[in-house]
Amino acid sequence: MKKEYYHKIIEEMFDGVFVTNKSRHIIYWNNGAERITGFSSEEMQNKKCSDNNFCFISDNGESACHKGCPLMEVMYGEKNFETVLMLRNRKGERIPVRIKTTHIVDLKGEIGGAIGVFSDNRKLFNAINVIRKLKNIATTDKLVGAKNRNFGEGYIEREVGEHRETEDLGLIYLDLDLFKTINDAHGHEAGDRVLAAASKTIQSCIRQDDTLIRWGGDEFIVVLPEINKDILQFIAKRIKYLIKALMILHNGRQCATTISAGATMLKKNDTVKSFIERADKMLYKSKTEGRDKISFTF
Repeated sequence: MKKEYYHKIIEEMFDGVFVTNKSRHIIYWNNGAERITGFSSEEMQNKKCSDNNFCFISDNGESACHKGCPLMEVMYGEKNFETVLMLRNRKGERIPVRIKTTHIVDLKGEIGGAIGVFSDNRKLFNAINVIRKLKNIATTDKLVGAKNRNFGEGYIEREVGEHRETEDLGLIYLDLDLFKTINDAHGHEAGDRVLAAASKTIQSCIRQDDTLIRWGGDEFIVVLPEINKDILQFIAKRIKYLIKALMILHNGRQCATTISAGATMLKKNDTVKSFIERADKMLYKSKTEGRDKISFTF
């Protein structure tokens, strides 16, 4: 078959195909590349990706032209390279693409350039985002924004298994003091607002890798991986002080609360049940000793 036949096949491919020389100047740009990016072959001829608005972008928003360039990877490293990047099209939109590159060897056996093939990954990207959102909805308490108990039970079990040998897992079990009186005096809408505000306050006190779970009603559990007892005590006390300072105005009336809590560290012989029950006993101790208190056991 003639070269023109193969050229026509590549030209009409649904994926974008481009060829560069060793200096990364584009010498070929097919119809698929034009369809995905909005830039024509004439516009891209003898241009680098960075010479106009089109360029590959990493997840953190930085140009891949200088670091992580898929062309450089195959011209000065691996023979074949594949990754997922963003590109900026003619409209200025960021489009997720899967790109594969390979180097071109000339008649002297030297690398003379690279071929890139990229595909529009938006449908997959959007599907993944939808799945993430649905998963978040399924595992999150709608009222307070914390993780729900259905998620929390499995999560605590996994964390206990992972940290049993290192014993560097902390747990705070807390509830809002006299929460029923808030509902009785101000109504359930006020109670819901206090719960939501308390949840946000707790989340502002804990670390990025810590997890807040609404265990039920006005009860919350905080799971804190890779922690020691000193930091656990510091975080628990910070939660206590900031919840006490919390004030919600509802229908012109002030709603305030405090917490009672129990906190503990994982032991090697713990089960999930014994771990939670030990913190629960400390919570009960805090309540019987006057509330607005955190009791610790290590």
